[in-house]
Amino acid sequence: MKEQAKAFRGDYTGCVVILFDKDGKTIGSTLVKNNNKETLLMQVQSLPDQLSVGSTCRLLILTEPAPCEYQGRIVKDGATNTIAMYHGRMRDDRRNRRIAVTAPAQIEFLVYDGQQYALHTPIKVTLINISRGGMRLSAPNDTLVRGSRFHAKVNIVNTEKSLAAEVVNMLDVDSERTEYGCRFLIAGEKRSGRR
Repeated sequence: MKEQAKAFRGDYTGCVVILFDKDGKTIGSTLVKNNNKETLLMQVQSLPDQLSVGSTCRLLILTEPAPCEYQGRIVKDGATNTIAMYHGRMRDDRRNRRIAVTAPAQIEFLVYDGQQYALHTPIKVTLINISRGGMRLSAPNDTLVRGSRFHAKVNIVNTEKSLAAEVVNMLDVDSERTEYGCRFLIAGEKRSGRR
């Protein structure tokens, strides 16, 4: 909860950042070393070779309970690996553009009627892509059903993040695996009547 409160105040220190171009192609990921919420300057551990001073990119910062998105420009302000952030998006037909990220994850809790139930053996899944509004997972068939709510731990840049989500669609890939399209849940959110 401390990390969640920090993120709502604009403190992204320690958060994973996925960097991607205007077409949604992932160009790298890193960790936030520190950021200044007044000037919106963020120092990160490393930058991919494609980015140099003056380059622009889009950022998806994996905060809890849901990621946030910024535009970014690489700047030099006496420190290396600094990104100037600003809100907004490049024009895009998708409300929440998906970023392809293959990462290990596991479902640790299922949620029924607002109560969390820990699984004795977490379900191993694979993150396929992520956006500001949700994520797509690959998991064994019959792992979840539409409307299932859960908490999953995702490992990106050797950092674990817990994400709460609800399954909104499913796609059978083959006889063993299903892809689950999920939307992120905000703490205290009530189940909507839509299906």
